[in-house]
Amino acid sequence: MMLNSTIDTRVIRRFFDWWLQELSFLIPAFIRRLFTDPVNIIVIQMIDHKIQFDYTLGKNKKNLLLDFNETGLLDYQNFLSDHPILEKSDIIFRLNKADGLLKKLTLPKAVEENLAQVISYELDRYTPFNPQQVYYAVTPVSTNADKIILELILTPKEKLDKACKALNEWGIKPLRVDYVDAKTDLKNKAKIYNLLPEDQRYRKNKWGLIIQSSLIALVFILMGTSMVLPVWFYKQSGQALHAEIKRIKKEAIEVQDIQNKIAVLSEKTNWLIGQKQKIPPLVDIINTVSHRLNDATWLKIIEYRNEKLHLTGESPDAAKLIKVLETSPIFSEADFESTVTKNKSTGLERFRIMVTVNSNENIDAE
Repeated sequence: MMLNSTIDTRVIRRFFDWWLQELSFLIPAFIRRLFTDPVNIIVIQMIDHKIQFDYTLGKNKKNLLLDFNETGLLDYQNFLSDHPILEKSDIIFRLNKADGLLKKLTLPKAVEENLAQVISYELDRYTPFNPQQVYYAVTPVSTNADKIILELILTPKEKLDKACKALNEWGIKPLRVDYVDAKTDLKNKAKIYNLLPEDQRYRKNKWGLIIQSSLIALVFILMGTSMVLPVWFYKQSGQALHAEIKRIKKEAIEVQDIQNKIAVLSEKTNWLIGQKQKIPPLVDIINTVSHRLNDATWLKIIEYRNEKLHLTGESPDAAKLIKVLETSPIFSEADFESTVTKNKSTGLERFRIMVTVNSNENIDAE
C-alpha cells in the first residue's frame, strides 16, 4: 500500500470523532463524511509461505490468505482495486509465536521513571538476548506502592528486518508491529506498543502533514470563533444597551427637571391669578374713586400696594372723603395717614388717605 503518496487523514479522523458530535453543523456534509468514516485496520500475519490479511468491511470480519509470491502479489493488487477503502487502512503486522518472545517482569517501583534505561541495561539478564540483537517494547500490567509488573515483548532484529523488507516489496508499510501473545489494544493507550524500529516506520507526506495541520488549525479557529463570537456580540449588545439606557436616563432627568420647573411656574401663575382674582380690577378701583370724589377734589398721587390704596391730594373738605369712600362696597377702613394741612394759596386741605380694598368675596357678600 503506497500510503506515503496520499494525504493521511487518520489522525484527523480520530480528532473529529468527538469534535463532530457538538460542532458538526459548522462543517459541510462532504467533509463530515470524509472524517466520520471509521478507521479500518488490517492485521497481517505471515504463516509459512503465505500471507494472511484479517480486515473488517462494514460489520463483517473477513480474512484473505494469499501465497507469498508473484501470483499472490497480483491477487493482492486486484484485491485492493476491488476494495479501495482499504488503501488507507492502518496496518498492523502481527508476529507469530516463533518470531517473538513475551516475558513478565516484576520490578521495584523506583525504576519507573528510568524504565527504558533499566530494561536496556538488564535485557541480557532477563532474556537470552542483548539490546543489539532484538527490537523490544514494554507495556504495563499492574502497579502498587512497591512494585510494577510489566510485559516485555521482543523479536530478533534479523527476523523482523527480513519480514519488513518482504512486505515493502508488496508496497506494504505497517503502521506498527506487535506479537500474537500481546496483541495491541487500541482502546487502551497504555497497552499500545510498537516493535517496528523508528527508521522503518513510514513517513507521512510533508504536504499532507501541512494540510492536516492547516485543517486542524482551521478547526480550532472555527471552534474558537463559535465560542467567542456569541460572547463578543453579547458584550457589544450589552454595551449598546447600556449606552442607550444611559441616554434615556439622562433625557428622563432633563424631562423631570423641566416638569419640576413647569410645576413651580404653574404654581406661581396660579397664585398670581388667584391674587388677581381676589381683588377687583385696578380699572374698577380707579373708576370708583373718580366717581366718588367731587369735582373740587384733586388727586396728585394714587398708589396701590398690599391691598391698600393710598390717595394724596387736595379737597375743600377732606374729612368728608373718608365717608364717601367707605360708602363704596369696594373700600373699607378709610383713614388719614397724616395730619390734614391747608394750602394757603388755594385754600384747599392737603390730605393723605389710606383705604383698604375689599376682596371680591367680601364684595359679593355685601
